[in-house]
Amino acid sequence: MSEGKQYMNEGIENLDPYIQDAHKHVQLLNEVIKRNGYLVFVFLPEDKYPAKLVVGNIKLYDLAEDFLSSKGNAFLNLFYPADAKKISAEITDLSNGMKNGFKIECRLLISQSEYRWVEASVTASRNDEGEIVNYSALIEDITKRKKNQINLKYKLDLNNILLDSLPNPVYYKNTKGVFLGVNMAFEKLLKIGRNNVIGKTIFEILPRERIDKFHYEEDEILKQKRTQILEDRIAYPDGNLHDVIISRTPFLNSNLTIGGLIGVINDISELKKAEKTLIESETSYRELITYLPDLVMVYTDGKIIFINNVVETKLGFKAEEVIGADALFIVHERSCSIVAENIQRRSRGEKIADYKIELRKKDGGTLQVIVRGSPIFYKGAKANVVVLIDITEREKAEEQIRNSEIQFRALWENSFDGMRLVDENGKTILVNNSYCAIVGKSREELVGRLFSYVYKEEKEGSLLNSFVERFKNNRINPHFKMKLELWNGKMIWLELSNSYVRVKNMPPLLLSIIRDISEIVEIEKQLTISQKMESVGILAAGIAHEINTPMQYIGDNASFLKDSLVTFKQYFQKIDEILKENANQNIMQEVIRAIENARSEFDVEFLMEEVPQAIEQTQVGIGKVNKIVHALKDFAHPSSKEKSFSDLNHGIEVTITISKNQWKYVADLETDLAHDLPLINCVLDEVNQVILNMIINAAHAIEDKLGKEPTEKGKIRVQTLVKDDYAIIKISDNGHGIKPENLSKIFDPFFTTKEVGKGTGQGLAIGHDIIVNKHKGFISVNSVYGEGTEFTIKLPIS
Repeated sequence: MSEGKQYMNEGIENLDPYIQDAHKHVQLLNEVIKRNGYLVFVFLPEDKYPAKLVVGNIKLYDLAEDFLSSKGNAFLNLFYPADAKKISAEITDLSNGMKNGFKIECRLLISQSEYRWVEASVTASRNDEGEIVNYSALIEDITKRKKNQINLKYKLDLNNILLDSLPNPVYYKNTKGVFLGVNMAFEKLLKIGRNNVIGKTIFEILPRERIDKFHYEEDEILKQKRTQILEDRIAYPDGNLHDVIISRTPFLNSNLTIGGLIGVINDISELKKAEKTLIESETSYRELITYLPDLVMVYTDGKIIFINNVVETKLGFKAEEVIGADALFIVHERSCSIVAENIQRRSRGEKIADYKIELRKKDGGTLQVIVRGSPIFYKGAKANVVVLIDITEREKAEEQIRNSEIQFRALWENSFDGMRLVDENGKTILVNNSYCAIVGKSREELVGRLFSYVYKEEKEGSLLNSFVERFKNNRINPHFKMKLELWNGKMIWLELSNSYVRVKNMPPLLLSIIRDISEIVEIEKQLTISQKMESVGILAAGIAHEINTPMQYIGDNASFLKDSLVTFKQYFQKIDEILKENANQNIMQEVIRAIENARSEFDVEFLMEEVPQAIEQTQVGIGKVNKIVHALKDFAHPSSKEKSFSDLNHGIEVTITISKNQWKYVADLETDLAHDLPLINCVLDEVNQVILNMIINAAHAIEDKLGKEPTEKGKIRVQTLVKDDYAIIKISDNGHGIKPENLSKIFDPFFTTKEVGKGTGQGLAIGHDIIVNKHKGFISVNSVYGEGTEFTIKLPIS
């Protein structure tokens, strides 16, 4: 044991120099750490990482002596919470062997609200088995560096903001021509984002031939180390030439060497245009003043220095007589005091309103004018320009306006038609006497109230709401008719013509000219009946012929039946005689023979065969006459002029029946009437009249092509169908058709291609009015000259 102890002591003595040397190195390391202001912590891989301050400069960090213990001796508690989470994540990666150590910038809490920016360098100490024994952290204060970085970033951001706020394109590049930065205006100029500009030369952005000169100039600026400002015309990326002022200057690096070049582009294209416009304007204004219809005079220091030729024309003075004279030279003595006073006031800078004076003419006459003046610079000096407006014509015009107003009032008050002015809400602003008479209310009762006040109360809401909606959307019908019930129960037909009245700086109003057409509507009803009867009259001969044919064989059959009845009577009388003569004799064979002789004598077999046929033919003839009479009755039935749901197919069949004599000799008429055609809300007799006109026109067109007695008949076809919420009627023929130059005129009133006396040119015009205006439908024509024509009528189903 003594030998072992002695051996150990000798070993320790041999190690002592190394231990002492290591101790010196540790002391030296501590001294270095203290001198550089580091904090060194050792913390354990346990919950919250218990820590120990190995080397500290807590005073340099403004830390209290109990700094670590106040944080619960936990390493993570020393840092800002958000930074502590990042450090914890890094320690986890370190402990998992994903890294050997890490550095992180974080905030060391000095107090609850104060912190210092530090850089923490953390490493792990492991035993022979690779297990972590502890962690060591070297903390370096980087607050000053961090502040410098933040300040630098702020300055750079501010610099970029300032550059982007400049309206002129700005760029800066290094000595090799590589862009270091551009502002937003430069991006817009090149139409390329700055990320596609920075780091590139101009040759990588634009074609070389367009920027060779530009690049050469910038090389010279860098070589000569001077600023250059020049005016040039350059082509933008869109190819347009622009006038610009380019300012380029070199900038220095921190070592005072040339670092590159800053360029600013100022587009003066608009300024150039403005200069040109200004020059042109000055010339134009000079010419304008010279030839202005008003008198113009410029004076300075009380002397006239310019007049235009109107002064010479209207006053009779030559320019040489006026130029240089006193400013009151052309003023009549009655107005001199007014003018002199206003000249003094204007010289004091007072604003003078327009005023009226008299000027004197060279011939002794006077001229009434309005004076309008203002200070100007004339040929570089202060002066006053005065426009003297001749109000002679204006006063005449004002007199005419006054007379027009009197005439308008007379027209308004004495007009036969009612006139009403209302605002956008339907409030009555003004009415005339005729309107009061139409609605049965006084002016005092109407003005200021809603226009619908005069109608039945139950209709007021719908009328007013519809009016307000249409007024605001500018959809008031300019002209229409309507039937209304007045407040007193009287039914009345009104015709209204509407127009917007727009006065500057005022809301729009609506002027309605209203006419009571109740009597006219009644007359129109009678006229419609007359027109129908006129149509019936035109067809009368044909209808008479149509009735005459069946009536002839009805009459012949009636005569035949009359004679047949006499024969039957004689025949039966003969049988009676034979039976009486042989009543008491048993001679049956002789009786039968006598009856057969009588049957042959009176031709009973013939009568038995022909009489039923005659009766059947009579019934057919009566049916035809009955159909024609009923069709004529339906067609000529008086119209109520009001729409009702009607059977179009039946109306077409009626019209075909009464027009048969017009087409049956020249054409065959076929129909294709849709079985699913709904009842249509229309004035059926008016639609029938349109169809009748077209069928007759088709017959005439075929007759003109084939002649009155053709060897082969033409064809007329009438079809109905339903499509896209419309009932459609098609009337086609294979007549001579319509010439192309006449297609656009066929619906014009009084236009006809028929010979004199055969057509009035009103049929299609009336038909167009009935279908388009009265039924809100459509009518169109398709025709090939020499082949035929097709008319299409579309009536809305709803």
